[in-house]
Amino acid sequence: MDACEVVIVGGGPAGSACAWKLRNAGLDVAIVDKAAFPRDKVCAGWITPQIVDDLKLDLDQYRAGRTFQPITGFRVGVIGQARTTEIRYARPVSYGIRRCEFDHYLLQRSGARLLLGAPVSSIRRDRGGWVVGGSIRASMLVGAGGHFCPVGRLLNGPPDRAVVVAARETEFRIDPRDAEAFAIGAESAELYFCRDLGGYGWCFRKQDFLNIGFGRVDARALPKETDQFAAFLAAMRRVPPSVAWQWRGDGSSMTAWCWSAIRRGSRIPRAAKAFGRRSNPACSPPPRSSTATGTTNESASGLTPAGSGSDSALRRSGDRRPASSLVPRHARSHGDCSALRGSCGT
Repeated sequence: MDACEVVIVGGGPAGSACAWKLRNAGLDVAIVDKAAFPRDKVCAGWITPQIVDDLKLDLDQYRAGRTFQPITGFRVGVIGQARTTEIRYARPVSYGIRRCEFDHYLLQRSGARLLLGAPVSSIRRDRGGWVVGGSIRASMLVGAGGHFCPVGRLLNGPPDRAVVVAARETEFRIDPRDAEAFAIGAESAELYFCRDLGGYGWCFRKQDFLNIGFGRVDARALPKETDQFAAFLAAMRRVPPSVAWQWRGDGSSMTAWCWSAIRRGSRIPRAAKAFGRRSNPACSPPPRSSTATGTTNESASGLTPAGSGSDSALRRSGDRRPASSLVPRHARSHGDCSALRGSCGT
C-alpha cells in the first residue's frame, strides 16, 4: 500500500491550493479525485484580484495558452425588462477564466501526487492514520470535495438541510464569422435577475469564448426558465435570435438559513461571506478603492419597460423557436475540455 503524509480528497481549486501550500512546506501530499483532469465544471468562471494574490498566480505564465479576460464593468437588469444599468470600474475587479484550464493548471502546479479518475470507495481509520480507497495511507486527511465531500459525510454525518440551486450553462468558442452578431462586450459581464430574486442569468465573453448560464432555486422550473432567458437575450439583441444552446447542468447547495437570510435582505455572518467568496469568487464585491460609474440604458429590443411580465415581453420578441432547435456552427467547434453536454443537474 502506498503512503504519504497528507491525503486530500478533492482536486478542485481548494484541494490543489491546499496541496500547493503543504508541498511548499515540505510535506508529502497526494490528491484523490473521481474526475480525470482536465475536466469541465459548470461555472461562469470568474476569479477576483484577491484570488490572484492569494494563489500567487504567475499571470504571464498563466496567460500563455490559457484564457484570462479582465472584467472592468457589469451590465445589470431584470429578466423580461428592457432597462439595464451599466457599471464601470477604473481597474479590473474580476477575471474571466475557463474552469477546465484553471483547475488543471492549479492541480499540476500543486506538485502533489495525483490519484485521479476513480471515486473514493472507502475511508477508514487505521493505526492512528487514514486509509483512503484501500490504496493509500496518510497520517492527515483533508476534505476538499465540496458540499457532498465523502470526508465531510464521514466526519460530520449527512449534510445540513440545504436549498439546491440548480444551474445550466453553455460555453463555446465564438466563430470569427459570427463575432459581430454578439453584442456582449469583452470586458463587461452581464447579470439579469429574476423578478422574485429566486434566480439569475449571466452572460459574458472570455476572449474568444462565450459563457451563458442560468441558475434557479426551483429546479423544476429550470428548463423552462432557461429557455425563456435565452429568448430574452435574443430579444435584447445581446445574441443572434437564431442561436440555441445545448445546456449542461449542475446543482450546488446553500444551507436553508443562508438562503432565507438572503431573500429577507438580512445580514449574512462574516464567516458565511468568506465562504461565499472562496466557493464562488464571482460573488465577491469589487475592491473599495475602485472607482465606479453607472449609466442606465433602455434597449430598443421590443421589450416593454420595467414592470412588464417576462412572458408577454418574450412573446413580442417574435422568435418562438425552442432553445434546443438548432446548434450553431460555433457551438460545434470546441476542444476536448469544452464539450457541450445537455443535462440538468438537481
